[in-house]
Amino acid sequence: MESRALKWFVGNPDEPIFSEQGYTIEIMDEAGGEFLGVTSNHEPESCLKLDKSEWIELKEAIDLAFEALK
Repeated sequence: MESRALKWFVGNPDEPIFSEQGYTIEIMDEAGGEFLGVTSNHEPESCLKLDKSEWIELKEAIDLAFEALK
């Protein structure tokens, strides 16, 4: 057996983990292999599911989009 971290909270350290301003990142598996779920604590019913193979292209596109912001 091993112990493994499966969930992380990202947010202000002064806020509780259920703060609406935070995010939860979780390793998930729905019997098709592991992927990451990213959930805004403000909208917990909405979860962005990311497969490892999609991340590089998605991150590059997000970085480009942030550069294009005015």
